[in-house]
Amino acid sequence: MSERVEAGNRELTFVVTYDGDDGRVLRSNPLRERVDIEKQSVVLANATGSLTVGERGTVNLTVRNDGPRLVRDATVTLATSGPTLTPLEPDRPLGTIGVDETGTATVPVRTASAADPGDRQVSFVVTYENEAGDTRRTDPLTARLSVADEQSFSLSAIESDLRVGEEGTISGTVTNDGPLPATDAVVVVSGLDRNVDLGAGEYALGDLAVGESATFSYPVETTGAVDAGPRQFSITVRYRDARGDQRASTTLPGTVRIGSSRDQFSVTTRNASVPAGGSQTVEVILRNQGDDRLTNLNAKAFVDDPLSLSSDEAFVPAVPSGGNVTIAFDVAASGSAPQRVRPLEFDVQYNEPDGDTRLTDTYQVAVDVTEGEASGGIGIVPIAVLIGVIVFVLVTWFVATRRGGTED
Repeated sequence: MSERVEAGNRELTFVVTYDGDDGRVLRSNPLRERVDIEKQSVVLANATGSLTVGERGTVNLTVRNDGPRLVRDATVTLATSGPTLTPLEPDRPLGTIGVDETGTATVPVRTASAADPGDRQVSFVVTYENEAGDTRRTDPLTARLSVADEQSFSLSAIESDLRVGEEGTISGTVTNDGPLPATDAVVVVSGLDRNVDLGAGEYALGDLAVGESATFSYPVETTGAVDAGPRQFSITVRYRDARGDQRASTTLPGTVRIGSSRDQFSVTTRNASVPAGGSQTVEVILRNQGDDRLTNLNAKAFVDDPLSLSSDEAFVPAVPSGGNVTIAFDVAASGSAPQRVRPLEFDVQYNEPDGDTRLTDTYQVAVDVTEGEASGGIGIVPIAVLIGVIVFVLVTWFVATRRGGTED
């Protein structure tokens, strides 16, 4: 009987064919009888889904055989047309289902990235064999399933201490905005200037439940070729979904500022005056302007004629961030050196906490060459005093002599 026949009470007409006594084939008059026709009923008893925009998911189905006959080798197929849901397998087995029994199947699907979240009507078709071995298909079995919004993350609390030519960090907070938990989440930073070294480019966040946040602090090194100013960057969160599949978030933008370059040390001096023909220990005070403790500071000084150095090197074991140290150089000036300011130049080699050795640019401080002391005889000031005394004596003698002559 065709599956298209509707169930219900139907009048059937029969004709009996038989052989007569003379061997002829005879036919009876039409015989009418009313019978009840029961149509095979396979229904969708329950349907639940785990569906998210842009993600793989599953639909769990329970199919019930309401009879009146056994169904064999049943399978279920997603019958919904359109781009929202795509089956990842052509069909899923339900097996043989007895009357008033159920069969279950899990249908893997992918939800399109362009799909809108919300409820969707989804249709399925069950294919089976009846007791006669004929293949039969049900009419579409429909269910309403909810599609959750796509997995999203947010970026906040962005901070950085980047400067031209220095190492620094970019830090921030990533929040899992749901709707699903994320496993083995990793931040991938990209998009900064090509003169900025991002190193490995990844920072592990771990597992993030819905609404949970984690912070990252990412080491960055800028070269001297990068320009100071604001820079746009972006992060992507890689993670595993509930099925263990590797997924990636949409790009999350952020902005950091790269500060202008600065000298590793600020420099001041003490005793930076040298008399012509003499010497002086010039003290140079270095202040560590960086953020790290520095070790093994080796300073090397340079001067030109008429200055010379009897000690041109200085060593300091360590200086903390913001700390001061004093280095000293013995500077001499020739006797013929004119009175003017002369440069004293030096550079400093040092070790950073990670063991890297750095060499500063050349620093320059002013050394004032002053007038030297006379090397013998009577100086200018004593001679002037002596002349004044002689003049005073002569004037006194002259006045006294005139008075004596007048009295005579």
